[in-house]
Amino acid sequence: MQKQNEKPNPETHPDHAANFVTIKVNGVEIRIKRGGQTGIELKTAASCPSTHVLKLLPEMTEIANEARINIKGGEEFVCHPRMGQAS
Repeated sequence: MQKQNEKPNPETHPDHAANFVTIKVNGVEIRIKRGGQTGIELKTAASCPSTHVLKLLPEMTEIANEARINIKGGEEFVCHPRMGQAS
């Protein structure tokens, strides 16, 4: 219960929870803020190295590190090392 002069905690306020959604990266559920996210922000949230490739399923659309996509919730991604490059 909130005291009379106490400000609400934004982290526990019901509206705060509505701003977060669940996505999956490599089958693992990740809670992330709804709305515009860059590829590097998604990789960071999923503990995926920045040098790996991030792809949106089921189309397998590659998401560049600087690309911004609108996260609505329920999206699924795969993140893996880039393949087929010459050393």
